[in-house]
Order: sequence, then C-alpha cells, then structure tokens
Amino acid sequence: MILISLKILLDTNFLLIPAQFGIDIFQELDRIISKQFELIIIPDIIEELKKISKGSIKRQKETNIALELSKRCKLIELNSTNHAFQTVDDHIIRSAVKNRWIVATNDRNLRKKLRAHQIPVIILRKKSYLFIDGEIPS
Repeated sequence: MILISLKILLDTNFLLIPAQFGIDIFQELDRIISKQFELIIIPDIIEELKKISKGSIKRQKETNIALELSKRCKLIELNSTNHAFQTVDDHIIRSAVKNRWIVATNDRNLRKKLRAHQIPVIILRKKSYLFIDGEIPS
C-alpha cells in the first residue's frame, strides 16, 4: 500500500477552470507535479458551488461541470469550532497550514494569505496553464 502524503486542496474557482477556460486541470496537475498526490476538497467547496449555481444558465453549466469534477477528489470533513463565524477561505487557510496541504486557487487574496504562511499555491497562468507558486515539500 502506498501512502500519499502530498495533498492538494482544490478551491471553488479552481474547479471552474475547465468550464471557463477549457483546460484539463487533472492533466495539468500531472504535468507540473512529479510526485504522487491526492486531490481533496472540503464540504465548504461543494456548498459554495451549489450556492453560485443559482445564477445564470451559463453559471449553472459551469458549476455542474465543477460539481462533477469534484467527485474525482476525496472529500475531507473538517472538525471545526465556530464554523458559522468563519469564511470558506478561513477554513482553507487554517486547514492548509495545519495539514501542510498545497492549495489550488485563483483567488488572489487567498493566494497571498497562503503564501504568507509559506503554503505552496497552484494557479492558472495566462488562462492557459497551471503554475506552482512556492516550493512543493519533499
């Protein structure tokens, strides 16, 4: 049995990349990461996708694709206190710092906060390829 210690948490906007830009995020992740890794999401991401799917027909199609793609990720339940007083970004930051997860996001503010904690972040560059900002742990 192979233990996979490298975990990549996918943020809501990252799961929308395939529908918005036609990029296969799974193939791109394989291209940029040479180690074995596991893709994960937290329940907040699913809830956020469901919430934003109530917009336009275009947004509904994008979120339906993202929800389908999320099924390829392992859902990690968080044991959190004061859940009602925290944003999804707060949960992502706290979990990534605590567990040393890599985070895949296009949210500029979230990225800055994660990098301040020296958490590697995977982002979309030039609407065409993925890039790792930070160092992947050995």
